[in-house]
Amino acid sequence: MVTNGRVPREVKIHLVIQATVLAMTGFLFSGCTTQGKKLTTSGYAWEPQIAWNGSHFGMVYFHRPDSKSSASVHAVKIDLKGNLLQSKPKLAQLAYQLSYGDPYRISNLVWNPNNKQFAFAVAAKDGKEVTVFLLDANCSVIGKPLVFGPLFKTPPLRNYIDLSLTWNPAIKEYAVAYILEKHPYMTVNSEVAMSRFTPQGKVAQAGFVFIPFSCSQDCSRTSITADPKAGHYAIAYFCGKDVMLGFVDKTYLKKSEHKIMSGWQSNSDADAIRVVYDKESGQYVVAAIKGTELAYQIIHANGKTASQVFVRGKGYEPVFSLDKLGYAKHSQFVCATKGSQVFGWPIYSTGHEKTDLVALASSTKHPSVALVNVLTPYIAWIESGLLWFGEAN
Repeated sequence: MVTNGRVPREVKIHLVIQATVLAMTGFLFSGCTTQGKKLTTSGYAWEPQIAWNGSHFGMVYFHRPDSKSSASVHAVKIDLKGNLLQSKPKLAQLAYQLSYGDPYRISNLVWNPNNKQFAFAVAAKDGKEVTVFLLDANCSVIGKPLVFGPLFKTPPLRNYIDLSLTWNPAIKEYAVAYILEKHPYMTVNSEVAMSRFTPQGKVAQAGFVFIPFSCSQDCSRTSITADPKAGHYAIAYFCGKDVMLGFVDKTYLKKSEHKIMSGWQSNSDADAIRVVYDKESGQYVVAAIKGTELAYQIIHANGKTASQVFVRGKGYEPVFSLDKLGYAKHSQFVCATKGSQVFGWPIYSTGHEKTDLVALASSTKHPSVALVNVLTPYIAWIESGLLWFGEAN
């Protein structure tokens, strides 16, 4: 159990039972059902990422037509009912074999309201490069994809993994954070780094930055967000078994770093982490999975803890989603896979949680959540290799 944590109330049993009975019918929300919609009918999809732009959703995901084919990246534009508004979803064919279910190769999808564009990043060439795509509001590619890396020609090349992307409206740039794996020139096994680029698809000044976080153990997993007013970045990552939150100012110098979670029971490497900035409270919400144990915490802008560590318990898979909810006393909505189902619940800005609101059908994987009008959660998920979408209402 995570230090200073507590195990919350058990999941409502009637939700779990009904979700199992419903099989492939979609959501349960407070005991009521809402039909999900199947977006793919063949092949294997995984790692969906969705974002709302004010009128419709953008979605990106991996897809392969069969077990012998390589994966490709797809992008689609869909409405609130899950209707596809774009007929040619393929964006790019990956240059390496990627198996169904392999996580951490695609970043979150970000909507930039200033330039009316989506952005996301993919670890290409088996992690040796990061390829950034800019999409217009209709999910069509803008210009040529931007490629970062490789940094060194001398093998072994560094691997760019655990991608996370954010838009920084205060200084009008994107930043993608990732882990650089061990290289002969590195003094530690892995490091946190970030690359910056403009809405025009150009590398920003000092486009590549090492973040001098003092991680004495292997760094793993990253998540980045930005303070939309001050322009500072916050990067959450694992340092060994500890969850760290580091702050980087808009001149790309480290401000501070803080250990916010420790004492995980699991020794597994299957980690996942998310950080978001809540503009209503001016605080950060960090959620993490270590092994199968999921926990979260509210953090002040100065890095001090604003709440105890809340522990959801064990049994979760390392692919989950966290999005801004931002109305009334709620701050975020979490969606995570546990066993053969996906559960979702809101987190209050005070750090208190509610019981589970959403339970998806059996065999669900890779949830992604986006909020409409800062109120209603819409979720994309994978069921038996097929892509689904629906409203939690």
